[in-house]
Amino acid sequence: ADFLVYEEVDETFSVNVNFSKSGEYIFISSQSTTTSEYRFIEATEPESKFKLIQPRTSGLEYDIEYFGNHFYIYTNYNKAKNFQIMRTPVDQTTTEYWQSLLPHRDKVLLEDFELFDQYWVVNERENGLSRLRIISWENKEDYYLPIDEETYTLYISNNPEFKSSQLRYVFNSLTTPNSVI
Repeated sequence: ADFLVYEEVDETFSVNVNFSKSGEYIFISSQSTTTSEYRFIEATEPESKFKLIQPRTSGLEYDIEYFGNHFYIYTNYNKAKNFQIMRTPVDQTTTEYWQSLLPHRDKVLLEDFELFDQYWVVNERENGLSRLRIISWENKEDYYLPIDEETYTLYISNNPEFKSSQLRYVFNSLTTPNSVI
């Protein structure tokens, strides 16, 4: 028999359902212009009750991804106007347990991030230009994707495979047509 999993009663919020990239969790997100809220369950237990990550707090925006017993959080928590990346254990998800992984920087806007099993990628913007920062989980490598052009558009593309050594990104410039690389 069908049963109600979640109902969003605030019409200023939109609702999405998706899997973590690893496929281990199912997320329900409620998003408004300036506020986010996530719930999760293990994908192997689809009839279990969804758990709340962080209760809705006006002005708090966050996105969630999962890897290695932690949720990774892209957020403006604690007045991080340019956003930051934090993480928290799966069993302790409220903001009091969030730990800084890539702190807020006044002159660098964090736009997005992508997790893989061996590394993670952050899309940053500084002085109006995007750059992709590649960081290995073992902290052996931390570098920016080299770009030889002065002005361009660059962002992370669709990367559905969690266990991959390849990153798909979009690049275009005055001399390079829009390309998925």
